[in-house]
Amino acid sequence: MTSSKIRVAYYVTGHGLGHATRVAEVCRNLLILGHSVTVCTAAPEWVFRLDAEEKHQEHLKFRKVMLDYGAKQADALSVDMVGSLEEYLRTSVEPRESLIEAERAWLTQEVIEVAGIPSTCVSNFSWDFVYAEYLTAVGPGESKLRSIAWQDTPLVVRKAKQTRMQVRAALGIPQDTPVVLYQFGGQEAAWKIDSSSLPEGWICLVASTKSSTDPLPPNFIRAPVAPRASFGAAGKIGYGTTSESLAHHVPLVYVRRNFFNEEPFLRKLLELHGCMVEMTRRDFFN
Repeated sequence: MTSSKIRVAYYVTGHGLGHATRVAEVCRNLLILGHSVTVCTAAPEWVFRLDAEEKHQEHLKFRKVMLDYGAKQADALSVDMVGSLEEYLRTSVEPRESLIEAERAWLTQEVIEVAGIPSTCVSNFSWDFVYAEYLTAVGPGESKLRSIAWQDTPLVVRKAKQTRMQVRAALGIPQDTPVVLYQFGGQEAAWKIDSSSLPEGWICLVASTKSSTDPLPPNFIRAPVAPRASFGAAGKIGYGTTSESLAHHVPLVYVRRNFFNEEPFLRKLLELHGCMVEMTRRDFFN
């Protein structure tokens, strides 16, 4: 590591897409400044490469690793609190020493000397903030989570690099066709999606981490997050959805999600900008 160019090991949770899209924007700017980045994550690689310039791709590397579980969900709206805590214990607490040793060994190979490496945390919440409600709900117990002192910054968001016309042309969608973005953190779950779920003549873009071989109705298109191509979005309130809706002036029709402590704060932000309308779960599933 030199004073002018640095090698960054960027760790990011693989839970959902919101964390990954935020980190992708930070990585893109680090690459523009001439630095190299190795992303350590269980999230899909394409999310980070999507907006990185071609000349910077060789300086963007990946290391597939799972260091945290996030939240265990039956679908994008339903959290298994007990299961989440059990998985956190299994993936991050019980193997803690071996995880730390594995990361120390990898970092030593990369930078020779581990001690004294400067570290920065960039996040919209810490998992102890989310798990706190789980611990309260499932019963008393000692939390082994540690709080972090945070400093507020403006929203970090990945902005569209193409116009609406360009995005629609690339996807083969006529310019006057109504388009809605289906955004549930990359989770389609077991929900049934059929052509009758949309008004006649509409197209739905599905933001998903699933394989492109999974079938969808002809009026549904699986595509990378493309809010600028849409008239509106439907989904849960997460950091990625909130920040991209605000940045692209795309209204969000949202469905409430229980046991995610960040949601009230993000919902308040959307309310202040008049950028959201609530849909009840009953209406959504019907």
